[in-house]
Amino acid sequence: MVVQSLTEFLALAGEKPYRKLVEHHIRRQSSEQIQASLLDEVHLLPVPLQRYVEPFIDVVNARVGHDQSFWAGGSCRAAADTIADAAAQVIPQEELLGAFNATLRDGKTDLSLGIFQIATLNFALSASLQREQRKFMCIRKGLFR
Repeated sequence: MVVQSLTEFLALAGEKPYRKLVEHHIRRQSSEQIQASLLDEVHLLPVPLQRYVEPFIDVVNARVGHDQSFWAGGSCRAAADTIADAAAQVIPQEELLGAFNATLRDGKTDLSLGIFQIATLNFALSASLQREQRKFMCIRKGLFR
């Protein structure tokens, strides 16, 4: 099922463990495919926001990347809240609002879904490449860790 907005996604899967979403990506795609999807999501962002992707990822990683309790039981809704807070911390409000309005005006996919996907695919890429990271995140790539 393809969702068009973060609100729609959270209505369907908000209470599911976030680690299961990351696991879903690494079980169905190669590392190269995840990386390509991540780059595609970055390029779908309005150009003025693309320069904030790296610091945004750094803030998300600092908040939950090393928080084992989050990976053990954090929901997709909790992840979305953390990701939104990280975006608001990194991207100046006027630029974020301008980009949001532009995506609405252009009828593009929900900006918040794209930002959520960037963080999720970044975690999936890291987990797909690093066995120890998967173990820490309580994620299985296949039958074994």
